[in-house]
Amino acid sequence: MDMDMDMDMDVDVHMHMHICDPWYVTALLTSQEGVSVVLCLHGQAQRSTDWLMKEPLQNIFQICVDRIGHGLSSNAPADGFSFADGCVEFLEVVDAVYAEFKVPADKKFFVAGHSMGGTWSIEMAACPATRDRIEAIAPVASPLDYCNPRVTEEDRKHKMFKDPGVMMMLRAAKPDCSGAFARQLLTAVAPVRASFKKSGDKKYGQDYGMAGTYKQMTMTNDSASTCTPNRARAQHALFRASAAFPPPPPPPPPPYTHTLTVCGDTKWRAAMDADPFFLTKMLDGSKSCNSAHDFIADTVRCWHRPWSYDPCEVKVPCFLYAASLDVVSPDMAKLNQRLIGDAAELIVWEGAGHLSIGLGYRSIVEALVKKDKAPTPF
Repeated sequence: MDMDMDMDMDVDVHMHMHICDPWYVTALLTSQEGVSVVLCLHGQAQRSTDWLMKEPLQNIFQICVDRIGHGLSSNAPADGFSFADGCVEFLEVVDAVYAEFKVPADKKFFVAGHSMGGTWSIEMAACPATRDRIEAIAPVASPLDYCNPRVTEEDRKHKMFKDPGVMMMLRAAKPDCSGAFARQLLTAVAPVRASFKKSGDKKYGQDYGMAGTYKQMTMTNDSASTCTPNRARAQHALFRASAAFPPPPPPPPPPYTHTLTVCGDTKWRAAMDADPFFLTKMLDGSKSCNSAHDFIADTVRCWHRPWSYDPCEVKVPCFLYAASLDVVSPDMAKLNQRLIGDAAELIVWEGAGHLSIGLGYRSIVEALVKKDKAPTPF
């Protein structure tokens, strides 16, 4: 079922969610007998439907939310919003669902999040207003608190921060003309789908571009990679056009790089191709920022300022998943693990990319409610 609720921010906003509720789960929830509640948070420019499962999870009640600025939820406030703002809003969502389904108010829940959703799972587990309600968390391919004072200058020189996409997001924080240039470029490429309507309708019967996007991701014979040498050279030329930028990056990567970082190796890509349900939900949810402003607000909160709560405040079990071929690399996950501390356990899935790691959502959620790490899905 779907639900909408108004939030108590300084401006009027509402949040949209999907409740994944097999009939037997609601009956068990009221007595708390063997049912776990999991708040599932999607990544940047995605939607709550990312976390829907093909078959119901046994004795697991999922709350899947369109984060603010995405899908059918409201746009972000004009000046953005912090992790401190959002953590209490997510708790309000959980409490509203508990009230709707007559769940005891003191029942704890779990949090799983992919990519930018993973940053929220970490902050909810660190936030004083929410952490005592949480059993364990599973950040999947999650960025880190880059502006944390415990991230050293030596850390920031690491190659994981030299990826052109990451560099662009970091450069956008600069107050000089190079930062303005980067912000303008991010605004121009913000993943907002023109055919998405606030009513939730898609242009059914028309091509809204995602089949072509997947062809580009996987470099089928009738399309080129989104990271062809010509396109990479054009991007580098944009960098060189601003004298404020440092020397251009190394020569452009081979054309398969984007395919690997997003989709993974041939084994993971074959698994995606064999699962139309997975591909449909992930691609249909893609480019779901409501506006370029919402994309920038998401970026600024994660990359441009210290997070509201230091990740070292996480005390519940934290299962950090990383895809070995992802731009959000295992090295970034290791630094994330260092910032969190003893509560964090790192799990690296070999051959996975940023999108294809989602093939393991089911095993991740099933393991999380047991406070355990998940095996790779195949």
